[in-house]
Amino acid sequence: MQNNADRLVGEGLDHHKAGRFDDAERCYHAALEQDPACADAWHLLALLAREISMLDVALDLVGQAVSLSPDVALFRVTQGDILRDSQDMEGAEAAYKAALEVMPGSFEAMSALGSLYRALQRTDDAKPYLIGALALRPQSPEALSNLGALLEMQGYVPEAIECYRRAVMLSPNDPGLLSNLAAALVQSGDYLAAEPYLLRCIGLKPTDPFPVVQYCRALRHAKEFQRSLSRLDHALMQFPSNSDLLLEKGMLLISMEDTDQAEIVLVDAGRAHPRPEVSVALASIAQIRGDVERAARLCRQAIGMREDYGPAWSLLSRIFFMQQRFGDAEGCLRKVIEMEPRDAESLKLHATVLGMLGRHGESLAEYESVMKIKPDLSGLSYEYGLCLHRVGRSKDGVDYLSAVLASEPPESEFLGAATNLAIIYKDLGEMRKSLDIQRLAVAEPRYHSNLIFSMMYASDVQPEEILAEAQVYNETHCRKVMPTLPVSFANLPEPQRKLRIGFVSGDLRNHAVAYFVDPVWQELDREQFEIHAYYTHFVTDHVTRRLKGLATRWHNVGAFSEEKLHAQILADGIDILVDLSGHTAANRLLVFARRAAPVQFGWLGHPATTGVSQMDYLLTNRYSEPEGMTEHLSTETLWRMPESYCVYRPGLNSPAVAEQAPCETRGYVTFGCFNNLAKVTEDVIRVWSRILVAVPDSRLMLEWTTFSDPAIADQFAARFAPYGVSRERLELVPRRKENQYRLYNEIDCALDPFPCNGGTTGFDTVWMGVPYVTLAGRHLMSRMGVMILSNVGLSHLIAQTEDEYVALAARLATDRDYLMAQRANLRERMQGSPLMDAARFTRHFEAALRGMWQRWCAQQEGQA
Repeated sequence: MQNNADRLVGEGLDHHKAGRFDDAERCYHAALEQDPACADAWHLLALLAREISMLDVALDLVGQAVSLSPDVALFRVTQGDILRDSQDMEGAEAAYKAALEVMPGSFEAMSALGSLYRALQRTDDAKPYLIGALALRPQSPEALSNLGALLEMQGYVPEAIECYRRAVMLSPNDPGLLSNLAAALVQSGDYLAAEPYLLRCIGLKPTDPFPVVQYCRALRHAKEFQRSLSRLDHALMQFPSNSDLLLEKGMLLISMEDTDQAEIVLVDAGRAHPRPEVSVALASIAQIRGDVERAARLCRQAIGMREDYGPAWSLLSRIFFMQQRFGDAEGCLRKVIEMEPRDAESLKLHATVLGMLGRHGESLAEYESVMKIKPDLSGLSYEYGLCLHRVGRSKDGVDYLSAVLASEPPESEFLGAATNLAIIYKDLGEMRKSLDIQRLAVAEPRYHSNLIFSMMYASDVQPEEILAEAQVYNETHCRKVMPTLPVSFANLPEPQRKLRIGFVSGDLRNHAVAYFVDPVWQELDREQFEIHAYYTHFVTDHVTRRLKGLATRWHNVGAFSEEKLHAQILADGIDILVDLSGHTAANRLLVFARRAAPVQFGWLGHPATTGVSQMDYLLTNRYSEPEGMTEHLSTETLWRMPESYCVYRPGLNSPAVAEQAPCETRGYVTFGCFNNLAKVTEDVIRVWSRILVAVPDSRLMLEWTTFSDPAIADQFAARFAPYGVSRERLELVPRRKENQYRLYNEIDCALDPFPCNGGTTGFDTVWMGVPYVTLAGRHLMSRMGVMILSNVGLSHLIAQTEDEYVALAARLATDRDYLMAQRANLRERMQGSPLMDAARFTRHFEAALRGMWQRWCAQQEGQA
């Protein structure tokens, strides 16, 4: 009986291996009729049931085998496998451990338990079992592959590749092993090294499109776009509706910047197989086009399909980050990190977001976690250095970033470290050191712009030096993209025709620039002018939506290259192109350098020359730049407006002016300044200290972001001590959005910084009924106060010397009747002044546009 049962099991096993499952099942049942205690037959029937996904049946069958032969480790391993298939991970773990108890040297049990822990991301638990399995069978491709997968998961990609290579040498025709090795090589960045293994996979599985997808993906990463496209098109002839191939082709077309065709292909991929990968790919197209709201919707669509799809959460977090919705970004990143606890890129972004939320201690801890996982991650070193400063460890931040610079890092790391070290020095009031460090980064245009803009804050930098640096920018960065011959435009040189005005800015959002643009766009004569907006940022808020409604055409161009934006503006036939940024963030000066429109001028964002030789005009005004004073400081031709060079509109959140001056209730005068702290230079501190000494009971209120840290606030206050001003006389308030206007009701009079005056802050100050003293300089950025005060009848508060500045401020502090009178009527006077007469200003603005255009038309006639 027993021998007959064994014979039947052997016959059944032959059928089983040949795939003749029905015949195998008949043999196993026949064996059990001969010998119901034949554990092998029960076990093999369990394997058959597992193969056709009858897991409950399989579990009962293997249970019979285990009960009959409890000391056979293999039966318990199969039991564990079936429990794992059934998602009973605890049961599977117990079964594998039971197998090892009855046979400590079981290769199958060690391998299975290690693989289970790897799947559960319990990598520390998995490692000893997978190493143990390999020790038992050093020549096992399976053991090598399993250990390689674990090492890859832990970030040890070179070691994983070595395991995979050994496995492939032992089993050179195993498509799974070849695929694993190729995937690891791609992850390491060695894309072309993966090519021969993927080609072998394709040869071994000619009817399977997946190896082709892997191969084309590797070619895409290697930027072998045409080769990849040719292979995909060939494969799609064989598998025309295969979603994987269509998805890869869509991703390839995105890389080739053919987003229109990519979208068509991806939509086809989604029809063939709706899945989150397609939605995320379409979201990336929307992001490239600047439609971040659609991109976010598509990411949510992907999450709706599969809640645990990490790439959707990851892209959504980056979209929120670009929109400066840091709270939302942080929530998404927590999801990503739950799924991938060792994803260094996501951990670093999470650290950055925590810093943006003001949670600097948590941010620092997160950066330090990333350093343990991937210490050479791009951007990590210089972000960490700045974070040290943000938590009040400024000296550590300086030392750390100085060491990074001294280590000769890659260029991107060097530039980042130099930029962040300069920020620390600027926050500490050491502007000269800040500028010296910034000069190390001028090889990158945006960092060179940072230097030029920062120079305006330094009291010991002359305007001629700023001009010279702007001209260096032009020679270094603009010259190489400038047209070598005059550009011939198709724009008709008709002096009185309707004009297309293009505005290029990253500040068409809740930003000071937008508040000056809004009233002009509202008033602009649409019979004479079209408004074309080129928005170079990604934030979309209520201000963006309002401005979008005022524009004739709106382009989200944040993701556009300089070349693409230049081509877009040319295609739109823009007549006059307006730069609203200058050397501030998200500028596109290199588009202007390429000459994108017949007439180009700068306005609002940057109170100085850009130095860009292709910029025709700088819009200014007669108060800030009287005839003959500043022409030599601009490479642009100055176009003077008769009154103000902008029109002011306060934010909707501005409160009423407090009826009573703070000095009436406090018993002392409070001076104030709510400008960027970088404008508060050593000379400013020295002069303001003279005022505080001259008015013994007075206080000075300043507001800035870093004052949320008491150590940094005290460090800043110590700069006043050498001039006789103690810490208790300074009210250093952390900057918060809700305080934009409220704090003006807590000061009696304001002090304008110099040489870089307040711009928007000056307007806000007067709007809130607070008079202020300004020191007139001899260039635009040092005469903003002159323009504002002259237009509201406060020209008597304009000082020509430091002594006069101190005297005027001291006199204001003693004239409480005057301060009360200003609170009573200054807002009303401002409302009636040219500063807030939008229609009046816009007529002047239109005259400037028409005048510039007519001058260009006359030049064309002269050349004809």
